[in-house]
Amino acid sequence: MRIEADSILPYSRDVVFRAYRDDLPKVVEFLPNVRSIEVKKRDEAGPVTTLFNVWHGGGEVPAAARALLDEKALSWDDHAIWDESKHQCDWTIHTHAFTDAVTSKGQTKLIELAPDRTPSSCAASSRSI
Repeated sequence: MRIEADSILPYSRDVVFRAYRDDLPKVVEFLPNVRSIEVKKRDEAGPVTTLFNVWHGGGEVPAAARALLDEKALSWDDHAIWDESKHQCDWTIHTHAFTDAVTSKGQTKLIELAPDRTPSSCAASSRSI
């Protein structure tokens, strides 16, 4: 399955890029289904930054249901390669549960329309059985 989503943000491409790459854990308060994002590893080589983040979901899952699910079912690894020279990110997600049944990878591109208008385009492919 291929999924695409576009949005236009009222900020410059550089500001949006740095926020997506560097400040993702700070936006958790605006993501009702995410409890936290842990930055596990960050490597920088010129314009390329490689990140390994662990996402912990289940924010709006009822407490009774969450008690029946273990942490693995609500967490996933996010491996991302951010290239500032291209203003894009190639990413892969690995779930902690059902690892053979679910795969997801994609690319996020930022294109500047004007100094304060940046469309964010995200295309992803997923497989689940």
